[in-house]
Amino acid sequence: MENKNVNGILIVDKPKNWTSHDVVAKLRNTLNIKKIGHGGTLDPEATGVLILLLGTMTKRATDVLGMDKEYLIDFILGRSTTTGDGEGDTIDELPVNDPRLVSITDKQINNAIHPFIGEITQVAPWYSAIKVNGKKLYQYARGKSPQELVALEVEVERPVRTIEVHTLSLDDFTRGTAQKYPYGRLHIHCSSGTYTRVVVEDLGKALDVPAYQTDLRRVRIGGFDLHDAVTVTEFSEVEKILPLIIPERQAVQKLSQ
Repeated sequence: MENKNVNGILIVDKPKNWTSHDVVAKLRNTLNIKKIGHGGTLDPEATGVLILLLGTMTKRATDVLGMDKEYLIDFILGRSTTTGDGEGDTIDELPVNDPRLVSITDKQINNAIHPFIGEITQVAPWYSAIKVNGKKLYQYARGKSPQELVALEVEVERPVRTIEVHTLSLDDFTRGTAQKYPYGRLHIHCSSGTYTRVVVEDLGKALDVPAYQTDLRRVRIGGFDLHDAVTVTEFSEVEKILPLIIPERQAVQKLSQ
């Protein structure tokens, strides 16, 4: 029998290689509830904060979607891909010992990311769900070679979105060597709708080298962070999950903070 008395929010630390729908389905089966959704998807290869809305809280999905986000973005300099991450085909790749790569310093990166802070615009990446003429961009791009994507630019105008980057910092950086590409981690606090892959690609453009995102971890949505999160391994028993659900009244208060 369906459990209709579960109303609130559950914060989950989504693991790698799970879709957001996988997490929803797992909890739906464990709690035996139908009214459940999430407040902002994460790609399967990304990890971190995923807000699950239960029962009457599903009507607050729009509120959650509009909240600002905080991410840790891992990147590599020296290669770019069609998807902006490690899943895509190579667009451009420099020799690992290219002087432009070996000479890049953390100071150069800090100087390059400084103009990204504040209100900026981003061109939607090809591999995104935003629609143009009723069709998602990734549906246009799927199966296309890098050369074909360039030609597609003439036919399909990708939307430009205004976003706000509240803070952006370089948390870690390892300089390149003759055997290894330079790599690092950015920490960003940004408005909803920010494409982190585009942040990395734009960093590469500012440094005059190709770049792509290697990993993404969402550490906060609004007032909910990883300290509030449970893991999917805790989904096995109803008795373990119920005490971890933030009740509706408390959840609504936190949404309005």
